[in-house]
Amino acid sequence: MNTPGALELVKPFDVQIRQGLEVTSAFLRYATADGRRVELYAACCMPPGDGRVPLVLHVVGGGQTVRPEDLTWWARHGYAAVSFDWQIGDFGHDSARKTRWPQGTVNPGASFDSFDQLNLPIAIKGAGVCLDWMCQQPRVRAEAMGVAGISWGGYMTWLLNVHEPRLKAAAPVFGNVRYHQRPWCDAVELPDAVVEAWLAEYEPLNLLDRQRNPVCAISATNDFWAMQGQVDQYLDALKQPHRRSVCVNLNHHLGCGEAALVLAWFDHHLRGGPEVPREPVLRDDLTVEVDESQAVAAVELWWSASPATGLENHRCWWPA
Repeated sequence: MNTPGALELVKPFDVQIRQGLEVTSAFLRYATADGRRVELYAACCMPPGDGRVPLVLHVVGGGQTVRPEDLTWWARHGYAAVSFDWQIGDFGHDSARKTRWPQGTVNPGASFDSFDQLNLPIAIKGAGVCLDWMCQQPRVRAEAMGVAGISWGGYMTWLLNVHEPRLKAAAPVFGNVRYHQRPWCDAVELPDAVVEAWLAEYEPLNLLDRQRNPVCAISATNDFWAMQGQVDQYLDALKQPHRRSVCVNLNHHLGCGEAALVLAWFDHHLRGGPEVPREPVLRDDLTVEVDESQAVAAVELWWSASPATGLENHRCWWPA
């Protein structure tokens, strides 16, 4: 579990002006559980004005890094935002803006012999270090912080909703709940003790009862990463308040409605705004029951045959 105060030193890097807003970069120094030093590259952006505002921790996906445009998007919607570089590899990123990991650290998906080599636990602690940094900012409401992430960042969002007690709301976007026992994992040879440790602390499917906060989950009917059947089963059993949005045939892409839903989710849970309408329900007679507490623009019913590929997540849907 993350605890406040892991941040040891902030090394200012630079300030960029993007869309009329300041994006401040720094290296955040902290130590792993066994004392190795990490310098985490992170950046933040504050919205216009001088009032206190809630914060969103934006967790990037696989092969991605901090993008000022992500931070300014949140800021233009009234949130302080912070993001950090946690993926290892040469993805065409600015080499000066990369996290400095302990020697030998690897991404999930690589072969490794012990958790000392894996960046996932170190990055979870790094997310807490970002919150330490932002809690030093006088405009940030430390009691109103949420997390959103996409793809591998969505997976991390599920984990941070377990391991970071300062968060109050979560929005995993295409965040799967099971990493092991997947075709691409079978090719990675890991010692049994490593797999057991992963399943105990870093597999969302096994952490259902430890999810701390309300969750808004975004996925797609044919997504390759957040397999819809597993995500639905997880949400159906989740005791925390939750909403879901399933993008039809978008496979790892977002629509405007999904972005609006995530904003509405954080507005409610971090700002005290209106409650998000409850999910539609399909009745036995194949009619749809919708929440009419707010205006309903349209109601549609879609269906899917069994996937020809044999993979339960790869379905194409048609309107009915």
